[in-house]
Amino acid sequence: MRFRKRLRFLYFRAVRSHGKPREIALGMAIGAAVSLTPIPGHTLIAITIAAITGQSKLAAAAGVWINNPLTMPLLFGADYAVGAWLLGYPLRPPRGLLHAITHLSSLTSGLLPLCVGSLVLAIPLAAVTYWATYQAVVAYRLKARARRASVPHRWHWNEDLGWHRLSRPKDAARCEPSPRVRSEE
Repeated sequence: MRFRKRLRFLYFRAVRSHGKPREIALGMAIGAAVSLTPIPGHTLIAITIAAITGQSKLAAAAGVWINNPLTMPLLFGADYAVGAWLLGYPLRPPRGLLHAITHLSSLTSGLLPLCVGSLVLAIPLAAVTYWATYQAVVAYRLKARARRASVPHRWHWNEDLGWHRLSRPKDAARCEPSPRVRSEE
């Protein structure tokens, strides 16, 4: 239940952000790619990269949550497996991954495959995240535009009439005010 709620929150946070769909999608992709790295401080790193590249910082912070406590063992395990396979290391970390990360003597034998694997897997994850976020933002905005267009009127301010309704045919700029007219005294 919480996972669905968090996923829904991330979806609405990303698609409701103001900005171009490309900027939002790239921010989300940056956050997703940074979340795979074993370096602590994912959110700060993702926001910094998004700020430097001019992408959505809010989407970058939301993209970091792809790697959460539930998915962390799976993603870091995949990172290590890919890195170990590419470097020719055994697929099993020596004396446990925690020991390999915490002791400097076995740093290269445990952390190096993890870093290499995270860099290799970050590229396809970022590409998939970019595509999915871009499609979701565009679809949400088209749906919101259609919903706004289906409203039969909109409120408009005029010095003579005050607030009044304009009907919404195809071109709202040429609409006449509604028949409600203030009485001149």
